[in-house]
Amino acid sequence: SPPLGLAYVASSLEEDGHEVRMVDSRAMGYGLSQIKREISSFCPDIVGLTATTPAIYSAYKVADVVKQVSRDTKVVLGGPHASFMAEDVLRECPSIDFVVRGEGEETMRELLRSIEDPKKGLGITYRERGVIKSTPNRLLIKSLDDLPSPAYHLLPMDKYRADGIRYGVLLTSRGCPFSCIFCCSSRLMGKVWRGHSKERVLYEL
Repeated sequence: SPPLGLAYVASSLEEDGHEVRMVDSRAMGYGLSQIKREISSFCPDIVGLTATTPAIYSAYKVADVVKQVSRDTKVVLGGPHASFMAEDVLRECPSIDFVVRGEGEETMRELLRSIEDPKKGLGITYRERGVIKSTPNRLLIKSLDDLPSPAYHLLPMDKYRADGIRYGVLLTSRGCPFSCIFCCSSRLMGKVWRGHSKERVLYEL
């Protein structure tokens, strides 16, 4: 499926005037060599990654590839695993410079504005002279309609197919008041339900 979390972050950064490229390596069938080629051709200042727990070690490998191409490129990791295990992530993978916890749109915007002084932002875990530090959590985004639509235009939308039929996905709400033991939604996105307006949902459809 299209990585909507990254797509929301990408459109927010575009809105701030940044040049953004997205690489969905699973959809494109890329291995580490193809990812290395993409990084070398784009020469990004910052690479943002996301990972669930089963994919975390793959994310570490990608972070290592980024640093092989350019030691000066900053690597940021977000997503469920990093949000809950931020300090462990930085201890386990020296190639990751920052962890963005929770909702990433405003946190990434803020981090890019003060990349040399991350303690100015909220929801960030980072290293300072070898010591791992965390800034306070960021409050949940109250009005989801304030976010730009996900950057579908940066994704290989023709690659997403089920039984040969092209499909897309959209997120109509965030948060959940319940605490099901098999789901991280309420911890990651808050225990308060927040929905897009019906107008926004229809626009994205």
